Amino acid sequence: MTAPATRIGFRLTRTGVIEGRVVDADGEGQPNATVVALLSGGLGASASPIIWTVDGNGRFAQDRFQKGTYYLWARHGEMLVYPPEKIEITDEDLDAEIELHLAHKGARARGRIVTRGGTPLDPETRAVLFGRSPLALPRKAVGELDRDGDFVVSALLPGRYEISVRVGARVLPILGGPREVEIPIDPGTTVDLPETIVVRPQAEE
Repeated sequence: MTAPATRIGFRLTRTGVIEGRVVDADGEGQPNATVVALLSGGLGASASPIIWTVDGNGRFAQDRFQKGTYYLWARHGEMLVYPPEKIEITDEDLDAEIELHLAHKGARARGRIVTRGGTPLDPETRAVLFGRSPLALPRKAVGELDRDGDFVVSALLPGRYEISVRVGARVLPILGGPREVEIPIDPGTTVDLPETIVVRPQAEE
């Protein structure tokens, strides 16, 4: 406000509500499943996915949605919703109800990471996969390394993923080996990286 003004007015508008239920292959409510909603066009833009957990009966309700088109995924263990469900929030229809079916078994990606020169990896090193396909779950997938540098990243949906090696928030530059992996559409597939990933042991912010 600019002095000497003493009052300011706000006009509040109601946000949209998305509610529903996550069910398993038998149609039963799946407790503790994770639901992810992303505004269309949000991947790589300023919009971030909205993530929450359902209740003990698989039900959920969120009221934070602006007008637009949303894509919804759900996950429990290795079972996921694929392809994502599409929801429209408009001025005329601010409420939406949906049932999300966990019908797709996620794939796995396996590989090995070593440092140049063979120095030991930090125990906190992780393999992180970022989906680059519009229908991939918009949430990073993480795999822990064993003592030999082997890792498995599970619950992956079909599409292309960028590979990143991280120690906390820091990134280990990849000097050799694959930087991407393609996950096929077949459910439950295991993809083995064709080469070992070689990283520089010094992490970068």
